[in-house]
Amino acid sequence: MNIISKLKMKYWKAEGWIKEFDETNSIFIHIPKAAGMSISNAFYGKDPWHYTINHYKFLTNRDFAHYFKFSFVRNPYDRLYSIYRYSFKQVQKHPQTSIAFLTQYPTFEQFITEWLSKKNIQSHYFFYPQTKYLCDVNGKLLVDFVGRFESLQEDFKLVSNRLNIDKPLAHTNKSTYTNTGLAYNEDIAKKVYDIYQPDFRLFSYTKDSWTKVTK
Repeated sequence: MNIISKLKMKYWKAEGWIKEFDETNSIFIHIPKAAGMSISNAFYGKDPWHYTINHYKFLTNRDFAHYFKFSFVRNPYDRLYSIYRYSFKQVQKHPQTSIAFLTQYPTFEQFITEWLSKKNIQSHYFFYPQTKYLCDVNGKLLVDFVGRFESLQEDFKLVSNRLNIDKPLAHTNKSTYTNTGLAYNEDIAKKVYDIYQPDFRLFSYTKDSWTKVTK
């Protein structure tokens, strides 16, 4: 084993670290419901789970800078509705899933009105702001590339070229609904915007984009 391999192996037993990160010199931050399962399967053949970028600060500064760190984000309106829909699908397969509590809200509007708050979204990793996954405590972006769900194929290709990996993107956990915008009205859209405002600002999603989301 050469010296470089020995240096890389020092991280292999760390929580949240997979050897494929070393093999590709990259770190993927898997934000829930932003095509992360499909992306991680394509590049790594497994899911590194939903750790934030700050979790990987156990790396030395030199090593942290060495790895190509990337993630994919999604329109907060669309992502939140996707989580809600996904919970009903998951509870059928896994009754004890940690997001089973969402199914007690028979409508998406009721869920937003009665549960969603700045405090509650910090209680479960599915609802963390995307900025929490990708930024330090001061709001500084710590990843090298942020792809978008809305331009998934194009941005996936950019990462593929950067990693020199030529594999197709198979869509895993694909949603079946066709128009997120129909789930919203002005009142609940305003509440979502107010709560997830850092995501809207940093990733350039507009306040009125709920009227345009159809994926």
